[in-house]
Amino acid sequence: SSAAPWMQSLKKALNHGGTKRPKRDRSEAKRKHVQLATVDPASGRPSVRTVSFRGFMPSLVADGAGGGGTHEETCMLMFVTDLRAEKVRHMRQAESGGSAYVECCWWLDEAGVQFRIAGRAVLATADSSEPELRAACEVVWDRLKEQTRTTFTWPTPGGPVAGADDNSSGPTVSQGSPIRLADANFGLLVVIPEFVDELHSAGINAASDTSWRARPHRAPAAARAFGPLGILVRVGRSKRSVHDRGALTNPPMRTQVQQSP
Repeated sequence: SSAAPWMQSLKKALNHGGTKRPKRDRSEAKRKHVQLATVDPASGRPSVRTVSFRGFMPSLVADGAGGGGTHEETCMLMFVTDLRAEKVRHMRQAESGGSAYVECCWWLDEAGVQFRIAGRAVLATADSSEPELRAACEVVWDRLKEQTRTTFTWPTPGGPVAGADDNSSGPTVSQGSPIRLADANFGLLVVIPEFVDELHSAGINAASDTSWRARPHRAPAAARAFGPLGILVRVGRSKRSVHDRGALTNPPMRTQVQQSP
């Protein structure tokens, strides 16, 4: 399995206070909101925005159709994006070997924990040269509601409000007809973690800090379209002073103990 040891901690934090709720509510949806940072290669300036987490990529999707994958989850995080968005431009201009470096910051208030997830981002589109990327894009597109699909035919993000009809830079979609992937500015943004930091600031784990870093790992042949997955291993755990969160009272333990996959 490509699952990583920190995934269980993240899922527990996402479900904190919500596992016994009778139905989905706004606070549950709020927990899926993540801050994603990129760097503009042209100016060197960082840029951050809030995106919605679409789940961990199943092995079945990562391995491609007919690739012998399973429904188990990999450690790769999925987000959807408009292909005309600035983050896509940042990625395409900075990418090396088909990917670009990004970082996510996830503050889960109810659980009192922050996750920082840094790694490479791969963009999968309907026009990707690798069939595995095209297949992954199609799978996620098929899961979207029609209301969500419509947003990928809206005017260009960040464009002027006046004259928006002239700024759509996308194909015309007939009212009432299903929106096809080929007619949408849709992309699947996949983040392959290389470093994860878990920081607790409340509860019995108050001010504890655990980090994982990826080790090289040979991915299945089909999944190599997403690059080497790596195996995340714990590289440090420390306790911060309750009175002075800015200093470490104990040095991190560089154990390099490999977690079970």
